[in-house]
Amino acid sequence: SVTKVFTTGCPTCYCNLRGKKGYIHREPEPGDARRNRVKLTDKGQKAVDDCFACLQRVNRRMYAGFTTQEQTQLHGFYLRALENLRLDQP
Repeated sequence: SVTKVFTTGCPTCYCNLRGKKGYIHREPEPGDARRNRVKLTDKGQKAVDDCFACLQRVNRRMYAGFTTQEQTQLHGFYLRALENLRLDQP
């Protein structure tokens, strides 16, 4: 299944790498020493903002010339395709 690709160690590895690069930092979870809160740093927030702006530019170019109705129909197709990936099928 597509949803079972990651192991439990993947989020930890991801966070460790992003922390070393200065995009996130961890704070102890109040009342539970086994947990940490992961928060974006200013550098991390800027990266998210830059990525979002880039995706918006790509979307504008990708959908240029499409009518609103065509965009809505295409969005529906994407949602159906995504649902197909979520189904637990071989």
